[in-house]
Amino acid sequence: MFYKFNSLRGKIAPSSQEAAYSPQGLNRLKKFDSTLTFESKSVITTRVVPEPVTEAAYSGPALGLVPKTSTYKGVMELQRLFLKEDGLLVWQKRGIRDRSMYIFSIGLCVAGLALCGKTLFTMSFPRKID
Repeated sequence: MFYKFNSLRGKIAPSSQEAAYSPQGLNRLKKFDSTLTFESKSVITTRVVPEPVTEAAYSGPALGLVPKTSTYKGVMELQRLFLKEDGLLVWQKRGIRDRSMYIFSIGLCVAGLALCGKTLFTMSFPRKID
């Protein structure tokens, strides 16, 4: 037997299974066809010309295209550096440049924590007005 809440009487009343699992306002979604269409005479279609394919940097068997730009070479060098198994953490791999940023970030976290503590202390124990 299935029950549902009767809002008119304010009590639980027996009901069918469909009514018990579909409370007020939560019914199945009604499907309808969309009436929205996009038509405009001012829109002119154009033909897309494909860009020329860049030359591959690797002449062996096809492994995909790799750009030859200096920016991409820098990214590849960073990938080699970070993937090297030397036992260092990521923030230690590039030396003082990354270590200084890490220490600066930790310092900001400590300063923020101290400021939060000071604010909480001030709010907890306000100064007495004479």
